Formats: sequence, structure tokens, C-alpha cells
Amino acid sequence: MKKDIIKIALFGLTLSGTLVSCSDYLDNVPKGQKIPTSLSDFTTLLADEYTNHREDITQASVLLNDRYVTISYQSYYPLWKANYFWDTSIDRIKENNSDETTYYNGYAAVSTANLILENVDATTATDSEKAIAKAQAKFLRASRYLTLVNY
Repeated sequence: MKKDIIKIALFGLTLSGTLVSCSDYLDNVPKGQKIPTSLSDFTTLLADEYTNHREDITQASVLLNDRYVTISYQSYYPLWKANYFWDTSIDRIKENNSDETTYYNGYAAVSTANLILENVDATTATDSEKAIAKAQAKFLRASRYLTLVNY
């Protein structure tokens, strides 16, 4: 009986601990960070070349172009060698276990575009400026989806 009371008390404490939350925790902006709220913030996000406009499609460029691949790359990365020599006997799915950068960058850009499309109407910009920002965000999202589908 005593063990049951202890178990019930521990369960009650655990349950009450999980139901208590810090409601203002997500409202605190980290030091040195900014939440985008104005049209200039959103256009700055659109112009971020290092995250939104980066397409790491190295293997596709090896396959599609006359790109020179050094011997050291061919011996170190089996996928480079398979793509460079068009070797169909190598299982590319097995060898392509670490080249996920294209997907990470692509979905990061899609997330940025969705953030802009969701919040640009709340800015104090003119309707034409909002329409331009929306069009640019839709184009960014569509071009990233095109890369993700075809890579």
C-alpha cells in the first residue's frame, strides 16, 4: 500500500511538472537576434545568397558538364568516380550517403519563402511592395522545389 502511494505521488509530481510551462519563453528574442517584421527585413531574407540562393549540386555538375575531377577526388569519393566515368555498375544510392547539402539548403530556402509569404501582409508597406516581395518569395520557393524534385 505504501509503495502504491509513493508511485501515485511520483506520477502526480511528474504529471504536474510536465503541465507547467514557461509561457513567455518563446517570446524572448536572443541577444543579437532579430525577428523580421518590416518589409526591409523580409527583402533582406530574400537576398541572402549564402542560404537561399545556394545550390550545392556538385554531383549533377559532374554528370552534366565537362567538369574536371582530380585523381584524388576519384579515389577518395567513390561517387565522384562513378559519376565522372559514368560507371553504371556502382550502386549510387549506397554511395550517396553524405551528399544531403542540397536538400538542407533547398528546404531552408523553402522555409524562408514560407515565412515571408505568411508574414509580409502584416508589414506597413504599400500593396505593390508587398506584391513584389510575395512574387519573389514564390519564385524562390518554386525554384528550390524544382531543384529538389530533379536532384
